[in-house]
Amino acid sequence: MHTPHPTNTPPVVDDFTPSTMISVIYPGNNDVSLGNTLKPSETQKQPQLQIMPEDSDSSKTYTVVLTDPDAPSRDDHKWSEFCHWIMTDVKVASPDVVTAAANADTLGIDLSKATQVVEYMGPAPPEKTGKHRYVFLLYKGSGKKVEAPSDRKKWGHADSAERKGAKIWADKYGLELIGANFFYAQNDKQ
Repeated sequence: MHTPHPTNTPPVVDDFTPSTMISVIYPGNNDVSLGNTLKPSETQKQPQLQIMPEDSDSSKTYTVVLTDPDAPSRDDHKWSEFCHWIMTDVKVASPDVVTAAANADTLGIDLSKATQVVEYMGPAPPEKTGKHRYVFLLYKGSGKKVEAPSDRKKWGHADSAERKGAKIWADKYGLELIGANFFYAQNDKQ
């Protein structure tokens, strides 16, 4: 799976076969929907997550990452990738809870029991930089304790590996990419 990208803009992730669905809902029912556009003002508060794994093993833990590969712009990616959020020890609802849920709203992940490695920072694309991709990546955990990158800018990698921060960081901890979702956002001043 590649996230759609404009001509001459590299993909965010290598091809992979998604096995788990990750739904992302910002306050005000602003759903992230594989490339829709949201206003930065709609995405400043931490979203609710829904994760529907392929199997019903509720003992598994997941890691969720939000990254911006277009920082500060698609043409100038000197800050790419920019880390917006990392949550680990994320657990899905048990099969009994899923069966008993009255609707999808009751299936949100309780992030109060997860570990926030990097605090959520809402998108803030600079003026006149066009649309940025904000990509949620879902990883299956390896049991290793992950650490926060030393900086949000160019996180997870050396200067020579632009737009590979999440991949290099996840590989370091043995995390397996199993799901993704993304949206576009841009500054009102273009």
